Formats: sequence, structure tokens, C-alpha cells
Amino acid sequence: MPRQFTLDHFKAKDDVYLEPGVGLETDIVIPIMGPTGVGKSTFVNNVLGREEAQVSDGFKSCTRQLAHYFIEPHQLAGKLKPVGGSKMDGESELEGGSKVGGQSEPEEGLNTEGKQAGELEIENRRIVLVDTPGFDDTEISDSEILRRIAVWLASSYSSKMTVGGVVYMYPIYPNRMTRNDRSNIKVFQKICGEDGLSKVILTTTRWDICPAESGEKRKKELVNTFWSDMLPGSASEEMTKAGMTELWNNQKSAWDLIGYVLKRRADSDIDGVILTLQKQIVDKSKKLKHTDAAQALRQKLQELLKESGVDTTQMRREKLRALASELAALRLPLSTRIMRFFGRTS
Repeated sequence: MPRQFTLDHFKAKDDVYLEPGVGLETDIVIPIMGPTGVGKSTFVNNVLGREEAQVSDGFKSCTRQLAHYFIEPHQLAGKLKPVGGSKMDGESELEGGSKVGGQSEPEEGLNTEGKQAGELEIENRRIVLVDTPGFDDTEISDSEILRRIAVWLASSYSSKMTVGGVVYMYPIYPNRMTRNDRSNIKVFQKICGEDGLSKVILTTTRWDICPAESGEKRKKELVNTFWSDMLPGSASEEMTKAGMTELWNNQKSAWDLIGYVLKRRADSDIDGVILTLQKQIVDKSKKLKHTDAAQALRQKLQELLKESGVDTTQMRREKLRALASELAALRLPLSTRIMRFFGRTS
């Protein structure tokens, strides 16, 4: 019989989470996830219109602890101009992907009783942006980052808050996608689960510094290869799979992305979702290392450990020891693995 959930089981002293009564059941929660240095905090600042989230000056992360930002209903007035329709802009030429805040103006949302689509169902509701640390931080382990994300998500779910959208950011330039990036996406998919995928917006950043030809080529690569299993393959899958868009470094683009998230939410029959990581921790009272996300992370660490074994420098040996320790913390006991083999554990 699973133990009853309590946040005290895995939260730490300095964790950021929602105390009971702070979050409302009507809040629209939008976690912002993605690699270190991708522009998550910059996006938050562009939405808020002020420098509140600390921003890094390179690839080194400034967001090592989660931060949440409440946007009150009166702050939304005149800001939202959602992308028209659920069909992704540019779909015919790139098989997916919507340009938000780029060089061309987005389509206007459809009016319903004088309100734009996306605004109708959020009257008197707050938006909660959740700025999360990225994996592969130089100073914090991936398992610790996952734990911090899990603590916040569990606390919000305990307050009956659901997720209205999840933004996953990835830089279109200058680096190409690595095996490690693909492993991080697998962890992200396990955090969200199949039900959560319908609320995901895959967002490419750094278009401001990317040569046009390189950007379009890499976008096609993401759509056709690395993100193909998350994106709709047909019109019938548009609202059950993830959406995709571009993000530029300005306030208009940031608010257009919020509008796109809300438009997809308004077009869906589901107001909000509960992510798989939340269900497993709160509903099933699983330990973090027993969750699907933790096991995907364990696979990633095993691959890193295997690849790192050929380097014998002192720095690499220290990294190997840290990876081995992280793996040990995520490893399932033999009894649990046996029970899973016979289908006798949740």
C-alpha cells in the first residue's frame, strides 16, 4: 500500500514551493523548462516588463533555484494577442512550427462576445510562470534539479492547481543538438507524460542572432528528427501533441507566446492537466527515484558515465565520482526491480 503523500518527505530547507493557500485552483500554471542558458529568465523578464529574474551573460546558469511569478488579471489587459487557430504557422513549408513575435505580425484571434480567443476563459484568473533551472548545470547535479522541480510541481498540485501549458525552450543557434540534449528531452517527456504532451509548446530561441539560412535548416531538423515524436503527424493529432513556435528577445514576442499557450488551452476540451511526475509523487506517493522521470535521468547518467570512462584527467575523475554517486542515489533496490518485473508495483 503506497504511503500517504507529504511534501516533508523530500523537500529541503531552502526549496521554493507554494505554501497552502498561496496558489489558487483557478491559477493557470505555465512551467518554463529547457537547457541552461537558453533564455528562460529573459523570457520571464520580457513578460513582466522588468528585470526581476536574474539573467546569465552566457551559458552559465543563474537560475539554480526555481522562481514563480504571479501575473494578476489586471496585468493581462491589452497584452494578449493569441495566434489565430491551432494550426501552426508555416506548417505547409516546414511541417510544423509557428512564428511568434518574429518579422511578421501574428494573425488576430477570433472574437467571441467582443473578446479575443484565449482571453475568454481567463477572466479573473492569474497566470503563474515558473522559471526552472536547466539540467547540466556546472554546480548542481541533475538529480538535485529534478528534485527541486518535483517539489514545486507537487506543492502546486497539492493546492489543486493544474498546468495550463508547459514551455520547453531550445536554442536554434549556435550549437547543434547533442546526445545529452536528446537525453534531457527524454527526461522532460517523462516529467510531462502522454497527457501533459498536449499542453507542451516546443520553443526555439536565439533567432535574434541566428543567420536565416541556418535557422530554417535547423528548424526542419528539429521538426523532422529530434522532436518528431512529440509533434503532430496529422491534423487529428494537433490538440493531443505538442505545439511548436519561435521566440524572439522582445516583449511582444514573449506575450505572443503566452497568447499561443492560452489559445491552445482555450481550443482544448481540457482546462489544465496533471503532469505524470505530479501524479506519481502525489497520487501514488512514489519516492522520486521511483518515478519515470528519475529513471530516464538514470539512463542519461549511465550513458554519461560510460562515455566519460576513457578520460583519465583529474577533473574527469572527479566528474566520474560525482556521476557514480548521483547514479547510486537514483538506483532502484533489487526488490523493487524484481517486483516491477512481475508487475507487482505501481
